[in-house]
Amino acid sequence: KTAKSEPIVVNGIQLTLDGQEITKAISKDQKEQNVYTFRVTGKNVSSINKGLGSVDFILKTKDNKTLETDYNYTAFGGEIKPEKSLSGPVSFTLNKDQKATKLIYRIGKKEMMSWDVEN
Repeated sequence: KTAKSEPIVVNGIQLTLDGQEITKAISKDQKEQNVYTFRVTGKNVSSINKGLGSVDFILKTKDNKTLETDYNYTAFGGEIKPEKSLSGPVSFTLNKDQKATKLIYRIGKKEMMSWDVEN
């Protein structure tokens, strides 16, 4: 667990949380929502290709729910060659009264690291 701007190496990828943004949205049923968007950069510091993308992140909420990436918004993903970087957005939609607590990077079902979220 680390401060959000400090790069950390996990499984051969140096991950950096570049920023966080919260925007308001209205759902199809006219309910007010908050969209949390995180900008993530991964640099491959290993000697083999690594994969990284929006799908590798989940969001934990104050009420202990786990949210998957919302693909209604821009997402990113791909293979990173050694010494190259890949960055992009990861977005989650929360109900107006929900608060996010942690952005989690995982491989499969295993949580590898997390960042505290500002509300």
